[in-house]
Amino acid sequence: MAFDTLFSPIAVGGRTLRNRIVHAATVTGLGRDRAVTDRLIAYHAARAEGGAAMIVTELMNVHPSSSGAPILVSLHDEGNLGGLARWAEAVERHGCRLVGQLGHIGRQQLWGLDSVPRSASAQPEALYWNSARPLAEDEIPGIVAGYAESAERLKRAGFSGVELHGAHGYLIAQFLSPACNDRTDGYGGSLEGRLRFLREAMAAVRAACGDDFIVGIKLPADERVPGGIDPDEAERIAAAAAAEGVLDYLSFSQGAFGLDFDTHLPDMHYPPRPFLPLHRRLRAAAGGLPVIGLGRIESADAAEAALAEGACDMIGFSRLLISDADWPRKTRARRTDAIRACTFCNYCWGEIHAGKPIRCFQNPMLGNAGESGWQPPPARERKCVVVVGAGLAGLEATWVAAARGHAVTLFSASAQAGGAARLEARLPGRAEVSQTARFQQRQATEAGAAFRFGEAASVETVLACDPDAVILATGSEMRRPPALAEDAEAVDLRSAVAALVEGEPGRSPGTAVLLDMDQTPAVYGAVELLAERFARVVLLTPAAENARFVNLMSRMGVERRLAQLGIDVRRLTEPVAREGERVACRHVITGAETAIKDVALLTYATPRIARGGLAAELKKAGIPVTFVGDCLLPRDAASAIHDGHRAALVL
Repeated sequence: MAFDTLFSPIAVGGRTLRNRIVHAATVTGLGRDRAVTDRLIAYHAARAEGGAAMIVTELMNVHPSSSGAPILVSLHDEGNLGGLARWAEAVERHGCRLVGQLGHIGRQQLWGLDSVPRSASAQPEALYWNSARPLAEDEIPGIVAGYAESAERLKRAGFSGVELHGAHGYLIAQFLSPACNDRTDGYGGSLEGRLRFLREAMAAVRAACGDDFIVGIKLPADERVPGGIDPDEAERIAAAAAAEGVLDYLSFSQGAFGLDFDTHLPDMHYPPRPFLPLHRRLRAAAGGLPVIGLGRIESADAAEAALAEGACDMIGFSRLLISDADWPRKTRARRTDAIRACTFCNYCWGEIHAGKPIRCFQNPMLGNAGESGWQPPPARERKCVVVVGAGLAGLEATWVAAARGHAVTLFSASAQAGGAARLEARLPGRAEVSQTARFQQRQATEAGAAFRFGEAASVETVLACDPDAVILATGSEMRRPPALAEDAEAVDLRSAVAALVEGEPGRSPGTAVLLDMDQTPAVYGAVELLAERFARVVLLTPAAENARFVNLMSRMGVERRLAQLGIDVRRLTEPVAREGERVACRHVITGAETAIKDVALLTYATPRIARGGLAAELKKAGIPVTFVGDCLLPRDAASAIHDGHRAALVL
């Protein structure tokens, strides 16, 4: 595609955007002590340099009653003006418009309870059941003034505009939503009453900033909360907001704090562009104002089609730009093969939810100065490097080392690249995992690395390369469950999955039993495969919950799919013996024993053991050896890739 519409300019609030690419608001966790930091500025500057036309910041607090987490910048503090000005200058000098998101978290306490959360009413939110103290009517004007004063402060700092956060169940949405707002005064009751707070905030912001300043809003498209804002109500709210004559654009998002939390950020299990039909409908209610569409719009082709079909006027990207800050620039130059494609794994969001700075599992340079346009620095001395293992750690080390100018040879016992990730990509809902290895292999090939696939490395073959350094990325293997009798017939999950995907299709009338001591996304993809191939699946875990190592957003989807598939989930339970088709199980706390009959497969995902072969003999030969990924210590894919990246940079 030529992407003619995607890269065409558009007028928004008296400003002309150079294209239709918007970095949608994304919490980065890069703020500190409610203030702007150099890393926060560097993160956004990289995406401006990479070609985005407009960046909407993460939520910034407009009032002291919305203190929230210290990673969120406080706009009600004049002491932050200098940092805000540096931020604006760093973004705007690249021809990108910086828009600050104005917000008040209300009762939503994602990173722990504040001292006294405030909201439209005392109704608890639907995810954690947090309650809040209702705002008195005479307190509301002060919060409205906070929106206006915060917007005016951003204008003085050099921002191009603001976006009021009225979605995801934050304070504006708490006033708008009938599921939250049970007030009986002028700020509740009918839709007119529930709109009052929003109207006052919009009017105050416009009055404080004038007409030469972008004012947009993010609104709910569908809260997916019982009694909340559904698409019909969202349509009425959008039409009313647009009719005020204050706004320059609208953006819509799904989900609030509830059991459908995962709709907020649809992961790889969702079909692409799941919410564009709803956005098209809401665009018709927007009174001709430009509308930003977002939600797993996975490629430039998809973005161009969404614009051409009239679903929206601009495209809101977040995860694609986290994965590759230069996505717009590479796309426009028709260098899509050079893009580090997002896998929609939501790892980035999981790090934020855990209270950490944002991290992309496959982009080690994220948030560092010089991220846009980054290339591995040339090596001071060209070396001969051997990498053993073509998983994600080995591939990362290979391409970075080769791009630095080293002569790199990679050995892989497998005939294809990707390691465990290649097998994971064959599981239901996990196909996009394969994109990471494809990117790494392309980069390594372009840099001149040599691949010896289907050739298990030995000391002799490695030494025959006369290496100056060896990087071992030989992975790990699963331990046999410690409580399971030695004579019990069982197979590790990787072997079971490989046999199923390579074997003849068909469905067994028996039961598959899976012991889950791993609790990562791949395990639940494997559960879906087992459900396709066996009449019944029993999922055992010694833990008190499922999916402990899946981010909360995606965990909601895991639980939904387990329920929809009818998986028999038994927590705090482990297998201890097997006799034929009967598996004996034990409750890990009480010791009570139960049995599962008609078992056709007993498999396990357990803590892994590092494979470190070759290291001792290579060291004896005087060859420096570096361990990366699971053979250093079994962890997640992010650790593997970041290990490989660091190892290649220090050669």
